[in-house]
Amino acid sequence: MRRDTVYGNDGLGGNLGLTGPSGAQMKADAALAIASALHERDLSIEQAAAIARLEPGQLRGIVSKGRVDGLSLEQLRLAVERLERRGRKS
Repeated sequence: MRRDTVYGNDGLGGNLGLTGPSGAQMKADAALAIASALHERDLSIEQAAAIARLEPGQLRGIVSKGRVDGLSLEQLRLAVERLERRGRKS
């Protein structure tokens, strides 16, 4: 099952990755999409971190605790795109 995530723009704050109700929700959606991509592709934290261009510790925090602090919405969006481009494991 493919889940497409749409990242919206809720004004200047959303563009800058600042937190707010919709910005926080978009970050949470991105964290779920990252975790799903990692599991669907059967990637290790280290493999996924290299693909997503994140530090393994950052990715571990996203996947295990949903921690996105210190990451902008743009960084998360790019990580999702990179992981989704990776292709699914058959």
